[in-house]
Amino acid sequence: MSVLETVKEKVGLTDETPRYECNDCGHEFESGADPDSYWMKCPECDSEDHTQLE
Repeated sequence: MSVLETVKEKVGLTDETPRYECNDCGHEFESGADPDSYWMKCPECDSEDHTQLE
């Protein structure tokens, strides 16, 4: 966790961007795109097959 993320967490400004895991390559990434949109792809392998992490 970066210093900036730690400070944001301490003051209650955590980022609420959903995290996803690519089902093809296993890469974890954040995306603000709608999960069903054309733009929702893994940034590593361009796969559209992903699962939202909690």
